[in-house]
Amino acid sequence: MSKAIGVLETRGMASLLGATDAMLKAADVCVMGRHGIGSGWVTVVIEGDVAAVQTAIAVGRAQAQRHGELIVAEVIARPEARAQDAMPHAKTSAEIEVDNRAVGLLETQGLAPLVAGADAMAKAAAVEVCGWAFIGGALCHVVVRGDVAAVQTAIETGRRAAEKVGAVYATLVLPQPIGGVAPLLPPLPQTEGVRTGALGVVEVIGYAAIVAVADAMVKAAEVDIQRLSIGSGGRIAALAVGSLDDVQAAVQAGREMAGQVGALDGIVLVSRPDVATMGCFAAAVEGVRHGGSRRAMGLIETR
Repeated sequence: MSKAIGVLETRGMASLLGATDAMLKAADVCVMGRHGIGSGWVTVVIEGDVAAVQTAIAVGRAQAQRHGELIVAEVIARPEARAQDAMPHAKTSAEIEVDNRAVGLLETQGLAPLVAGADAMAKAAAVEVCGWAFIGGALCHVVVRGDVAAVQTAIETGRRAAEKVGAVYATLVLPQPIGGVAPLLPPLPQTEGVRTGALGVVEVIGYAAIVAVADAMVKAAEVDIQRLSIGSGGRIAALAVGSLDDVQAAVQAGREMAGQVGALDGIVLVSRPDVATMGCFAAAVEGVRHGGSRRAMGLIETR
């Protein structure tokens, strides 16, 4: 029987995940792997016999357009092994735990609205926050799992919360996801969250700007910078924790500094963030932190 591969490329993970779930349910195909090339473009490669791949790609093409932007969908019959061996979508043999719960995905432009949406979801329904990721083009997404009603409630609540802070690119709910979509999901958080009075996120364009912003935040109030989270398109965010009053003061100082040094891309203040939000986004970076120097710092950033 002749084998074929199907390549489906979208802009946005909601579109790719929805299309992949539909393809795996429509025909006897399997996921070979996924890949991203930046600018929010993500690709899934499927394999099966020619007829099955043709059926799957036709279904995936239609489904992708429902949730985002379809870039291309292509069937390659009888692919040459010598070409396939060099491709980055080579199948992995890693075992993936089966999880039959519903999947919800919130996709935003920038980290600040994503944090706001994720915290709202964790507080609104009995869902598990199952990780987040950037895919380029300023797009990032967070995944939640739970029963169908809880996931639907969480995604709608998260969408509204995120829209108050920034732009929502897409949302997706898969009531009965097929197990084969697991390779497309972000890794689970590896650190348990801690309770804190508030979480502040200041997102800017450029590393020089975030260094200045983080410095201004810790000088303005008693806060800890948990991490600097590098995104895409030059975006980087400082995540600060502390009491509500201190984080408010720090965020305001960070906002003002961002306007002086670079471009402010997003800002959010979360009061009493859920521990799931903290574990997913604001786990402190492990390792030695070097500080205490009172010497000046100079940065030159180029493009």
